[in-house]
Amino acid sequence: IFIEKTQYHKFAENLMRLILTYADNNWTKILLTCRPENLDVFANLSGKNPMFRSCWFNVDFSAEDMSEAINVPVFSEEEIRNVLNKLNFNHSLEFLKIYHDDILEVLQYPNFLSILADVYQQKGDDISKIVLLNSYIEKRVHSLPFRDEKKFLIDQFFELCDWGKETTSVKKELLPDKGHGAGFKELISHGLIYEYMQPNEEIFNHFVYVRFCQNLIFEFLLAGQWLRDKIPDTELIGKMRKFYSGNDSLRCRLMQMVGEILLHYKDYQTIARLHLISEESIDGSITSISQIPRDLVTMSGVIKKSMRYDEDSRQLLIPFLAKTTIGQKLYFEEAFDIDGIMIASGEVLSAYSNRKPPQSDAFTHYMRFFQGFLSLNKEQCNNEYEKMLEIDWKSIHSPIISSYCYNVQIIYASFFNGDHTRHLLKKIFLHADLLRKEKLQSFDDLPEFELSIISALNLCNKYEEIIKLSDYIEDNYDCSLFEGSPFYQYHRLCLSRALLHKTNEEKAMEVFDSIVDIQFPDHMKYYMNINVNLIRIDFLLTRNKQNEAIEMINNIKQLSSLLKFNYFFDKAVKLENQINSTTLTN
Repeated sequence: IFIEKTQYHKFAENLMRLILTYADNNWTKILLTCRPENLDVFANLSGKNPMFRSCWFNVDFSAEDMSEAINVPVFSEEEIRNVLNKLNFNHSLEFLKIYHDDILEVLQYPNFLSILADVYQQKGDDISKIVLLNSYIEKRVHSLPFRDEKKFLIDQFFELCDWGKETTSVKKELLPDKGHGAGFKELISHGLIYEYMQPNEEIFNHFVYVRFCQNLIFEFLLAGQWLRDKIPDTELIGKMRKFYSGNDSLRCRLMQMVGEILLHYKDYQTIARLHLISEESIDGSITSISQIPRDLVTMSGVIKKSMRYDEDSRQLLIPFLAKTTIGQKLYFEEAFDIDGIMIASGEVLSAYSNRKPPQSDAFTHYMRFFQGFLSLNKEQCNNEYEKMLEIDWKSIHSPIISSYCYNVQIIYASFFNGDHTRHLLKKIFLHADLLRKEKLQSFDDLPEFELSIISALNLCNKYEEIIKLSDYIEDNYDCSLFEGSPFYQYHRLCLSRALLHKTNEEKAMEVFDSIVDIQFPDHMKYYMNINVNLIRIDFLLTRNKQNEAIEMINNIKQLSSLLKFNYFFDKAVKLENQINSTTLTN
């Protein structure tokens, strides 16, 4: 069929008709696996029949290089949830998102389903991304009868592409046996690698290239090539970082993989030394995360997430890192894991030690106060509030840290003291003016001080104060420069809610509808998303979309329960009761 052009196009057209026939059946899914050059034929056919495009999942028919397209979609969240149910998995999808999103990164690929089932039966909950990838490679690469041939072919692949330094593809004709051996065919049939054609400068001459089907597998095997069956040390990691100095993206992804391997083997000493070496290599004092190598920042994200389930990393690694400047920046201060404050990160606050005691005291006591607030622990809030009154706030120059002085007063007054907070607004404006006068915040800076306070005001339903502070931001900053900031967009969302409750519904809807999907940093993603969804519920109810509001409330309750955010759980329950009582009345 593929040799005869006429027959080939007939086959493709018949297959297109078959796909169109099943397009309206939501109970079936056709999985078509083909080489990228064959996908070009379907791209051409889709141009003739626009309906055909709608039958495909996640395939960009307009892509210049169809080798970048995928016609077997990764699992959706609903499909992953069904898979976990069929396996009688001990934990929910939402649990994995918070505690083990590394497993979800692997599980989204359909060919890992059987691997998860096998590993789960053998190890139960003792699974991780590295365990799954190791098991996958054992089954797909280290399996007989062509084990040695497959391993040799992969070794040669990495040699030919210079270990991924500049390219992740290799000409097929350069591989052992020119890619015609049984081992090569098995790697193709197992879904590890695929072939694609690329035109040469001579119009009638094409080269066949080979690459890995998934970057995840490429990076895991590449890390294995460097490690050669041994746990990495700082010298080896240093060589890796230097080797990929011209490929920042791959260096970051490889360091993420190395971090996961080190955590898997509980080699905290190497992680600690790596941070120290990086700190020594930085000229001058470290004042922000932007000064820290990006690949180390990427690794820190892996470490912060591991803290949620790995008690050893909290007890053995973080206290050591908390004594270093680079550790303070990566694991506390602006990068502190708010999502894990009740389940992990809150435990290590006592280890935080800054070279500027007033600032470290302010950070530590505010986070403990916030921990008490989220858990509805009034005694803890009282204790931390009293300690914060003793801090010398005038000597703190960080805009975000200085905002904690006002945030704690707003929250404490609203929930525990019954006092009004309007008298604070004048002090807030004076402090904001002072920050700009001392050039700690300027016209073209993101107004961190004001945005932090608006977040606290929104928690306390201080609508009038939110509107006034929002007007101050618009008057004193060039907001067009940070339209893309999630924190600025969240401030706009808080403003829309304030306008809605101050009976300016038309303006509120205008602001709310102008806000696109907001993506927050990983260390506060769930905390911020809960806040965002609580605001959205107000607008859903205004638009009489009670069913959607209830669905969102259930999601908030589930996340709040997993994160131990009692405040948000109770708030969601109250909203649910209000909706139910209103429905019964109607």
